Amino acid sequence: MSLKYNNIEALRLSIKNGCEEEKPNRQLKHQFDDCVVSTYNTGSVVIQDNSKEKAIQKQIEDLVKSINNLDITTCNKK
Repeated sequence: MSLKYNNIEALRLSIKNGCEEEKPNRQLKHQFDDCVVSTYNTGSVVIQDNSKEKAIQKQIEDLVKSINNLDITTCNKK
């Protein structure tokens, strides 16, 4: 499953679990039990969840959708 994320740093902080591995192609690989979440500086997120329930994949999808839908325009005004 591939997603596009508006604020990759916020996502990376949200899923920081101590099992991150930095890759040379500007990718950060987050390892969970049966799931690997790869985040790219471009905002792309690739989820490889090998579990039956796909619980982590669903949680990441919900997190991405929630934060992507936040209206932060008022925070960016000077």
